[in-house]
Amino acid sequence: MGSKRLSKTDWVFFVLQLLAMLLAYVWWSALPSPGYAIGVLAVLAAVMSIHTEMPPFQKALWLLLIGVFLVIELRAIDWDRANNDVREALVRMQERDQFATILRQGEEESKKTLDKMSGVTQLARRSIYEETGGDSYVVVRPDFTPTGKNVFTLGVGLCAKCLYSVPNAYVYFKTGGSQTLILHDTVTPMFVVTTQETITPAETGETTYGINVTARNKPTQETLKVRFNAQSKQWECSWHIERVEKLPHFNPKTRMAEGEVLKVLEDSPWQSNSITPLNPLKTTVVH
Repeated sequence: MGSKRLSKTDWVFFVLQLLAMLLAYVWWSALPSPGYAIGVLAVLAAVMSIHTEMPPFQKALWLLLIGVFLVIELRAIDWDRANNDVREALVRMQERDQFATILRQGEEESKKTLDKMSGVTQLARRSIYEETGGDSYVVVRPDFTPTGKNVFTLGVGLCAKCLYSVPNAYVYFKTGGSQTLILHDTVTPMFVVTTQETITPAETGETTYGINVTARNKPTQETLKVRFNAQSKQWECSWHIERVEKLPHFNPKTRMAEGEVLKVLEDSPWQSNSITPLNPLKTTVVH
């Protein structure tokens, strides 16, 4: 076989080379999975070993094809490795998203549970407050409605901010060395119970009275002061109320009650509920 002409056998191998070049062209732009190019490379090497006598250009073509498929295989490996990294990153992102979703769902469920528990707790607390009176407390003050005498009846109500009734309240009025039960009843907000007890304060100076209240929401102690304001010509009163947070205990050594803890609930300034008389000469009647 001469170098200028291809034999029939050379033509067969040349056709195989053309097919390999076409496959290399396709795989160069669309990389195959790792292993395919190395398989083709092994086949080319085996065919080259069979084609012992060949023109120099065919030998160079075989070597070029082997090198091309080797490059394709290396690119396929790198591309597959990069794809694996991307897939793993996507999987990790999905797992994080799923974990975050699970956490959010858990937080929402926990919040719903806490809200339900809070609602139950508030309902239970409200029920207890309605049974005991909660933070409400009794206020005793005189009715200064003018009667022509310095004798005033005592009214029993609740503090202005009180929301719950105080059930089964025992209200004791102290004057001098005696103590009198002036009310045993439920005291409700925005309502004043007028008692049968009356006071006759001094027209000069201040007259002090004591009120003790026992109820289910801890006892209270009120110091009521009454005076006549010479400038405004009105009777006024002020009160100081404390709640017993801790009851005292008896000390046999001192033979006295000790350890009582009081909390100040209200310290009212001087005030009066008397009505200022109207001047008929300054009254306008609209028809």
